[in-house]
Amino acid sequence: EETNGDDTIEGLLTLVKSHPGDAALHNRLGEALFQSGEHEKAQLQFEKALQLNPGCIEAQNNLGAVFWATGKIEEALDRFRGVLEVDEDNLDALVNYATACAQSGKDGESVELLQKYLSLVDEDFDVRFTLAEALWRSGKKEEALEELQAILKVNPANHAAIEHLEMMKDSVA
Repeated sequence: EETNGDDTIEGLLTLVKSHPGDAALHNRLGEALFQSGEHEKAQLQFEKALQLNPGCIEAQNNLGAVFWATGKIEEALDRFRGVLEVDEDNLDALVNYATACAQSGKDGESVELLQKYLSLVDEDFDVRFTLAEALWRSGKKEEALEELQAILKVNPANHAAIEHLEMMKDSVA
């Protein structure tokens, strides 16, 4: 993969024109377009990357993110699931799929995926927080409180965790 270090959309477009068969470049251009909110153009680049390299799991995961961002929930879940079938420990796909499950009411599945993700990384407060919320919604109130307390043990000033902990304690009492 040749790169001149230019990750601007213009720079990546130039690289893609000179290397049209490079799936990784199409994926990088798609990521830059996605970051700038150009979801349709990003989707085309991710699809092109997958056409050139069907095994490009980054493009597969990114396509899931585009679908999620544009409200195509089932397509997004299918893409994330597809990545995990190939690479069950893919951190990006794990957290995307788990978050998508949590936001679409599949808390049981979300809890399992978030716990797996957290077993593979040192710490991720956002994911631990999402896990606490999913546990809470699925009726596992004690486990939810434990997750929030775990955040506060390492990061005592985490305001979101403090607020949720107070709210959750009030509704348990």
